[in-house]
Amino acid sequence: MHKIQTMLIPALLMASAVSRAQYDTYIWKADSLYMCGEFSQSSAMFDKAFQTGQTIDGRHLYNAACVAALAGDKDVAFKRLFARMEKDPNWYTDGIGDDKDLFSLHDDARWKTFLDSLSVRQERVERHYDKPLRKRLQQLGKADQNIRQQWAAAYAVQPRNQAKIDSLLREMQQIDRQNELAICDILDKRGFVGRQVVGEACTVFWLIIQHASTELQRKYLPEFQKAAVKGDIASSQVAMMEDRVNSFEGRPQMYGSQFFEDKYGGKRLYPLLDPEKVDKWRKEVGLEPLADYLRKNGVQLPVNPAPKVPDEALHAQRIFLQQGDSLMQQYNTFEAQKYYQRAFSLADTYEVRTKLANCCYRRGNFRQASELLKLVPEDSLSHEAFRQLAFSYQKLGDTDSYIYWANQLLGHFPMDGEFVAGLTHAYTRTNQPQKGIVCGLQYHLKDSTNILVNRALADAWFMNRDFTMASKLFERLIEQGDSTFNTLYSAGRCFSYVDSLERAYDYLKAALYLSQMQNYGAAYRLGVVCVDTQRYEEGLGYLSLATQLMQPDTTAMKAITLSQGEGYYLTQHYEEAVAAWKEHLTYNPASIATYYNIANALAYLIKDDKQAYEYYRKFLEMARQEEKPTQQLTDMIRQAERMVGYYEKKKK
Repeated sequence: MHKIQTMLIPALLMASAVSRAQYDTYIWKADSLYMCGEFSQSSAMFDKAFQTGQTIDGRHLYNAACVAALAGDKDVAFKRLFARMEKDPNWYTDGIGDDKDLFSLHDDARWKTFLDSLSVRQERVERHYDKPLRKRLQQLGKADQNIRQQWAAAYAVQPRNQAKIDSLLREMQQIDRQNELAICDILDKRGFVGRQVVGEACTVFWLIIQHASTELQRKYLPEFQKAAVKGDIASSQVAMMEDRVNSFEGRPQMYGSQFFEDKYGGKRLYPLLDPEKVDKWRKEVGLEPLADYLRKNGVQLPVNPAPKVPDEALHAQRIFLQQGDSLMQQYNTFEAQKYYQRAFSLADTYEVRTKLANCCYRRGNFRQASELLKLVPEDSLSHEAFRQLAFSYQKLGDTDSYIYWANQLLGHFPMDGEFVAGLTHAYTRTNQPQKGIVCGLQYHLKDSTNILVNRALADAWFMNRDFTMASKLFERLIEQGDSTFNTLYSAGRCFSYVDSLERAYDYLKAALYLSQMQNYGAAYRLGVVCVDTQRYEEGLGYLSLATQLMQPDTTAMKAITLSQGEGYYLTQHYEEAVAAWKEHLTYNPASIATYYNIANALAYLIKDDKQAYEYYRKFLEMARQEEKPTQQLTDMIRQAERMVGYYEKKKK
């Protein structure tokens, strides 16, 4: 008996797994038939899925009701809709009356019964909702989806109207920017607001951010991860966002959800973090096996290091590469790129990718260089290719990706001092000086003479407010001959913080003279040190210099304040316009027209008669001094005289 039971348990488990796979397959086929317009066959396929004995997903019941309605089978459609309600006592959906798939049910008496039941349920569930916020989220979600549906419809029309497609794309980008601002404002102020407060509208947070930049996705990913734990959004959605951030920033993806289109139009999977564990991870977040996902989406495996290419093509590719290499030796990257691209079109290999990326990098096309190199396995990257990959992200301003790839590079080449310094600086700039200190010290313990590393490490100590350690390193740099302004100035600041004021005085004075007396910070800090060391007259001189250096550029401020006034005026912000024009007069007191503009705005738009009267008088006082006034100025004088007369008569 025990033996029989021992054999039956895995058999039952296997049967269960097979049934679940059958359920998923039937659902996939049903969805595919729906997309093809085969509604009756799709409905039959949903039936097969429901008969496998597996737990039925409520969404599948709703979709099955839609295809039954489209197939003209109202009885089955209503049966599935009511089954959807029984599945979850709290389920309802907004705007179900606008679902075109269900329009054929509207003239049936059962439709009103169904809607009434949903309405009662909705009122019960929503009584504690933040309804204004929920409505706002729904509006954002609708705007996001409407424009995408319009774009997709235009894209599907043959022949394509490219002008219309481009116009819709620009509109989509504008709507996305507006939606991002609104969603980010809510997330920054309230965090992720869940189902208990806004119902299913909480999914709009994910919807908007998934269309946003990688930077925003990275920023709010922790909020979505917490929301998934609470059940507010699906774990699979968060997994996709994690993959998107990692793939777009050049790191391997965990769940295998992201792919790209190669030059042949084929779909290729971005590199995986661990191919052996990917299906385990996918199952944990509710995603189907990777092989099924790849099959459905027509995705190929990642870049093949040794593709099967005909001998003739390989021979031609070798010639193209040799020609490209020869041109690179002549620094002719323009022509070399053409040959490398021809080689790339014949076979996508790591060697070709690396050569083409090198050419792109040297031409300043850092985006393409990083896109090419990030798909090459690390053990196939040369030191130079590794550097170009990391530097490309740095030059693109993507600090997080630069930090990641700099770390990967140092894992292979730990004594690359330039990258140790760069990574230390990157940590410091991103408010992680402790990590910068660790990075710099690991190298410094082996080589304490590298000026680049010592500079970066000193800056990290400084930002970590350990001025004693920083001052020692800055003095070491000066002993090594590094007498740049930054080193002298930073050394002076450090010594002022540790009350070694005489040394601070020496370094700050050297820094100020090196800047040709043009650096405000050095002048100001040297002045403070002079006062603290009782060099009062000298200190007052430096502080006076600092004050002069901080004065704004009068010419620039004239233009800025005048443009500000015009901008505020044209956008009907009249009080702000007047304020900007008044500031303009402090830089350009001879601007006759500005007095006139201020007076008119005060008289006609702001209704401040007292101020308007004063500015008309100031205008007239200056305008009457013009020896040869233009016709326009003459007209302005007459108008101002009428207004002054009006105000004086009004006073009487």
